Amino acid sequence: MNKVEEKSCVQSIISEYKDTFIQDWIKKLDWSSAKEAASYADGKRKIDDFSEIVFVTFGRSILAGDYVTESMDRLMDELKEFVELCADELLPTTQNKLHSQLQTHFINLNHNLVDFSNYYRLMINELNEKLQVTDNVLIINAFANKSEDYSSKLFEALEILLEVCFDEFSISYKERNIRSLILKRDKLNEIRLNQSKNEIKNILDIVCEKIDYLLVKYSSISSNKNLKYSLNFTQQTIKLLDDKDSRFTSYKRYSYFLYPHDTPKKVIREWQNDCYDDNAKMWEMALLMRYYTKVEKHENQIDNLIKQFDDFAKKRKTKDTTLFDSYALNTITNYMYNCRFSFLTSTANISFERLVDEMVKIENIQSSTGIKNYHPYQKAVEFLKEFIRKEISSKKDVNLITEHKSWYNKALRASRNLPMV
Repeated sequence: MNKVEEKSCVQSIISEYKDTFIQDWIKKLDWSSAKEAASYADGKRKIDDFSEIVFVTFGRSILAGDYVTESMDRLMDELKEFVELCADELLPTTQNKLHSQLQTHFINLNHNLVDFSNYYRLMINELNEKLQVTDNVLIINAFANKSEDYSSKLFEALEILLEVCFDEFSISYKERNIRSLILKRDKLNEIRLNQSKNEIKNILDIVCEKIDYLLVKYSSISSNKNLKYSLNFTQQTIKLLDDKDSRFTSYKRYSYFLYPHDTPKKVIREWQNDCYDDNAKMWEMALLMRYYTKVEKHENQIDNLIKQFDDFAKKRKTKDTTLFDSYALNTITNYMYNCRFSFLTSTANISFERLVDEMVKIENIQSSTGIKNYHPYQKAVEFLKEFIRKEISSKKDVNLITEHKSWYNKALRASRNLPMV
């Protein structure tokens, strides 16, 4: 007996829509004076119930990361099909006030569905461009909304949920991003107050926790660490994650990133044994590199881990590797080599010639992965700035200093122009 393929998120919503809103469903209700109030209430309940189903179904799917674990092309096609299904139906005019009001509610529902589905398509398209590492830079990527604002708070919450999940792929420290996340969390908490169903509340809670986690990440890379803000005349502080923080039990690994010195020796040995047994996970190798460069600080140890990671990545890059997995491998490859470069530039005995050789390696890595970022160039700028200052104070050869300044200017331009990824 053939196994029945499970419906995707969008397919299940399409089926539910077709079953709930059959052709002329509003017209077929009893709009006699004795029944019109009951017909309106039943129709409005259908619309509200369907909105809740859409929120829960889309919400769970997006939080589960279905947009990267499933085929993006298939998801885009299904969303397009759903948009076409929800296109404006020509509803007959009526003199019955309640009949007319219900038609307006249904039109608003369709506008909400179309606008959210198109926004989801837009976000998937932008993510796909990022994962393919193309140079196809668009000065604008937009679509025409059916309505200026959502008529339902659940769709507003669903859009925030989508944005927060996609924020994880493009985290960068900018004050406007932090302000946006704080206001989004406040809006979700406001929406939650008017919800009665636990499954809706639970999804909203998960998104708020994800926002809290992103704010902690932003705070951890800010200059003052503890970011302060005032909301509704109450000043608050985004506190850094620590071992006693019960909010992020599922994000324990990030505390190892923030505080490598506090990583238990037992945990380090487990990661090392996994590497030696060729059984390491990618996140283990990344955190081990963080520990080696910040705590142990032995170049041979770092280079050995780089070799182990290169073997790890080579084995996993096959023709069957998904676009998302390939991007993840390339991103961590950059991270591993960036950590090594940062370690080398922080040591006092590296020569200018060694720095140039290492910068060429970084350029080659970024060329092979297709992912270019500013971090190693920023480190090169910091190193060369101090290096040249010492040369000038010791009255070294002017021509040599000029050559070093040319590399400094090159690194400076790159650090300013490349993105933080």
